[in-house]
Amino acid sequence: MGHVSFGYLKKLFEKYDTLSFKCDVYELAKSHRASFPLSLNRSSVPFMVIHSHVRGPFKVPTLSGSWWFVTFIDDYRRVTWVCLMKSKGDVNVLFQQFHKMMSTQYNAKIQVLRSENGGEYMGCELQQYWRTHGIIHQATYPYTP
Repeated sequence: MGHVSFGYLKKLFEKYDTLSFKCDVYELAKSHRASFPLSLNRSSVPFMVIHSHVRGPFKVPTLSGSWWFVTFIDDYRRVTWVCLMKSKGDVNVLFQQFHKMMSTQYNAKIQVLRSENGGEYMGCELQQYWRTHGIIHQATYPYTP
């Protein structure tokens, strides 16, 4: 269930100099884990690789009536864009708008789009758009991070 900090216990029992406070579980719980090693798989250019994920539907819509959202994450800088959607099918239009914004605002070329294989990116219209613009779609297994 836990206990108070060792500093407080020492103040509480000051007259017991020989009292040793040792709790293995407490020490393990308070220790910091080693950080993940730096990944060498990051893209070398901003916006070269974009990760995308669609989430929803949620129990309560937003004030604008959106039930879903899609994220676009730059692999190089980890900058994230979140776009609200009223239906799951809006991902087609939103990706095309995102792609146009990257090319006009940042003069960047998206080369790879990584997403889960959930189905929202499997439409013929979007696959044709990728072929036209030379974008490679890499899909993971469904429902895996």
